[in-house]
Amino acid sequence: MQDLTSAMGISKSSFYDTFSSKHDLFLSCLDLYAESNMKWAWNVLEKINSAREAISRIFQLVIDVVIIDGDRRGCFLGNCAVEVGQRDKDVAKRVSDGFNNFSNAFAMVLQRGLDSGELTPVENSRSTARYLVSSLNGLRIAAMASPERHHLEGIVKIVMPIVR
Repeated sequence: MQDLTSAMGISKSSFYDTFSSKHDLFLSCLDLYAESNMKWAWNVLEKINSAREAISRIFQLVIDVVIIDGDRRGCFLGNCAVEVGQRDKDVAKRVSDGFNNFSNAFAMVLQRGLDSGELTPVENSRSTARYLVSSLNGLRIAAMASPERHHLEGIVKIVMPIVR
């Protein structure tokens, strides 16, 4: 707690006036991450008219974060799902909501592509959106293990044909 309050520049009483516990702070951090991650995704997905190009750009930006920025930490939501989600229902709910929100964003872009005639109907666009979220998280995990652009781009080349 001392390290936390020192880093934040506040007293313990100020901390507990704002957060009831370290767990409450953790959940607030998770909420903030999920919100900022969705804002980032929407910013990318809404600026690019082509559904296929917008989805591809999300994957490419994740690769760039690893290769250019050197950030191999992965996704906070994904890390929480693996490390804490099975034993903490509050974390599990936030992870699930975060993944669902990202899936909804992909589903809306897929629908935009269907409406414009750019994409052909797939059996289940909701499942396709969930597949894209799963693949994006898998890409982030792969980047933690092997942060080489050609490996990561090879994964994306296999994922993207589902967006047709």
